[in-house]
Amino acid sequence: MLSGLIVRIKVNCMFKITDPKHKIKTLKPGDNNWFIDSDFTRTPRAGFEISVSCPRDYRMVLSECIDRGWIKPVAYMKETDYVWETLGGTA
Repeated sequence: MLSGLIVRIKVNCMFKITDPKHKIKTLKPGDNNWFIDSDFTRTPRAGFEISVSCPRDYRMVLSECIDRGWIKPVAYMKETDYVWETLGGTA
């Protein structure tokens, strides 16, 4: 019923329901700050790693799904870290 919500009990026994998604920033390819830049490299925040022990047929299916855009990388970060990084600070 409260899927995805966190229920916190205050000291005065009142309930406060908060949605944690408001404190989390979702980044997708093409969004600002999708890449992490360092001195010499530029790296996407998220990606896919398919194990070499994954059977070839499954790797081919996953590869096709990624190529067609049916499966996409998504990165999550704290909203506060995102703000600091956007402002040029260190998160």
